[in-house]
Amino acid sequence: MTADTRRSLRLDCPYLGPLIARTDLHGGGILFATVYRELITFHGDSTVNRRNEIVLSVAQFHREAQLIENVHSEGRYHWNDREHLVCEFTDQRFNGVLCGANREMLVFDIFRPSTRISSSCVYTLATATSTGC
Repeated sequence: MTADTRRSLRLDCPYLGPLIARTDLHGGGILFATVYRELITFHGDSTVNRRNEIVLSVAQFHREAQLIENVHSEGRYHWNDREHLVCEFTDQRFNGVLCGANREMLVFDIFRPSTRISSSCVYTLATATSTGC
């Protein structure tokens, strides 16, 4: 990875994670759901922020939506010796690469030390029309 790749990381513009749904099917057959996504934003001082954005709340699942939306965390990021982008939060460690034709995607391996479980996620740079970036 070159310095050009590092410069491709967009600062102060959110990268959007995939849509996630949290649901609850009540005995009466009513499906409650909150659809949301995680956003990560990088800043010039090597800080990175994670927050959730509610996309849709179905059947008045507002309490759950409020809990999801109130999730915020701040961490630090750096480039390691393999030129991977590393983001460290108190509860997770992201290790990833910029990719795509315009380096608009971040592909991360996400490790949670408390459970020793890894997962994967792709974040895509938010469009200029939706965020002003």
